[in-house]
Amino acid sequence: MNVLKPSLPSRPTFDEWGLALAKTASLRAECTRRRVGAVILDKKKRRTWIGINGAPPGEPSCLDGACPRGRHYGPVMSMIAAEICDGVMVCGGCRKPWPCSETVEPDSSYDTSAGMCISTHAELQCIFDAGRSNLDENCTMYVSERPCPACERIIKGCLKRVVWPGGELRF
Repeated sequence: MNVLKPSLPSRPTFDEWGLALAKTASLRAECTRRRVGAVILDKKKRRTWIGINGAPPGEPSCLDGACPRGRHYGPVMSMIAAEICDGVMVCGGCRKPWPCSETVEPDSSYDTSAGMCISTHAELQCIFDAGRSNLDENCTMYVSERPCPACERIIKGCLKRVVWPGGELRF
């Protein structure tokens, strides 16, 4: 007698699952312009450490208007948030006359100058959460977006593999 087994739903691979966890973590990120989440899974794929981009704990956050970049731009990174108020063009972030003297130039440094980013990257928050002693070459980091070059250098010193949608690096 030939009995057909019902087809069971497939399970995601560990990479798919790790990326889904990173994307879910990004929902809690504080940046008003770019939300990133990172997750590290241990060698048994059981223990997870999570990081999101945002201000250090206890500090004013981007969501509080503390970010010099997020205050002056709309939801599209290159779109300046200027508005017309009482017939005068004003900055949508601080309401000063446009062009606003506090506006951060596009493509300016995130690490220096008036446009310095107040957030810590999700990858670093994740490594802080894990603690260096818990990380080894069998752990994998999953990130909702490709890490910046600075984060890649730091990850390389802690882990052997990082995965993001559409790519990965092995060190």
